[in-house]
Amino acid sequence: MPDNIIVTRFLNKPIPSNCFVVHIENASTCLLVDPADNDPAGLISYLELKKLSPDFIILTHEHFDHISGVNNLKSTYACKVIATNICSLSIQNPKKNLSIFHDRIGFRCAAADISITNKQFQIPWKTKILKFYKTPGHSEGGMCFGIDNKLFTGDTIIKGHKTVVKIVGGNKQHLIASLNELFNTFDEDTMIFPGHGENFLLKEVTIDSLT
Repeated sequence: MPDNIIVTRFLNKPIPSNCFVVHIENASTCLLVDPADNDPAGLISYLELKKLSPDFIILTHEHFDHISGVNNLKSTYACKVIATNICSLSIQNPKKNLSIFHDRIGFRCAAADISITNKQFQIPWKTKILKFYKTPGHSEGGMCFGIDNKLFTGDTIIKGHKTVVKIVGGNKQHLIASLNELFNTFDEDTMIFPGHGENFLLKEVTIDSLT
């Protein structure tokens, strides 16, 4: 019988992007995906209630509305950040993480503890294998990751929206290549946990609808 993976969504503020807490039932540690709440008190309270501490913070890409909670959480927990090598560089730069354009002040994060350079990369976690896929297109440092039949896509796949590429680091041809890889790799019944909005099945979107 497979371990029961539990995914809980938190809505980041002030930009309503998704942060996910991923843990195995009855485990004491978890994964945090794209924490970007300026006040993480609610997230920390949930972790304390569930008696969870994060092993890893996983960043799907470098944009400020997906990373702005990292500094606070890293100072609270002894966890490691996982990102692509390009994302790792970009989160250190207020222009490349776009935060300077949001409030004219900007911020920077430290480099990732685990920087992914390969197109595909895997690491063991508990009884699971975390499978990472570099997916440039929305941004240069984009990455999706899968665990069992669940895929966390950041802003690469959002149901009902064409993937944004007309921003710094966006590239439509790179996006199409990334989407082709994902659609050829994952079953249509894979549950998608996107960077914005509710989760859905992969079969509910098409490459054409995203590009």
